[in-house]
Amino acid sequence: LGDIVGGLLGAGAGAFFGGKMAEQLTKNLLINFSSPSSALRDCYEMMDIASDVVDERAIKKAYRRKSLEFHPDKPSGSESRMTGLNICYDVVSVAAKRRQG
Repeated sequence: LGDIVGGLLGAGAGAFFGGKMAEQLTKNLLINFSSPSSALRDCYEMMDIASDVVDERAIKKAYRRKSLEFHPDKPSGSESRMTGLNICYDVVSVAAKRRQG
């Protein structure tokens, strides 16, 4: 996971997301980080947006909508799902910025 997220987010991110945190995220968040394309696909699915979205406002709106749902203070929320959403927001935002050029 560390190498994949590092490749998507840039240098230094792989070390931050490495080790036990990577194992915990894959178990708790049910996100398959076996390849960059599946990780990105899973992030789009988690945020409930189309994979061709490049508009930053649409991405932020989807993030805010899901953060209300996943927030730990909500009955259906949890800290691990919120952490996964934050990571996915970063991954999707970077991917959208790269597609814009």
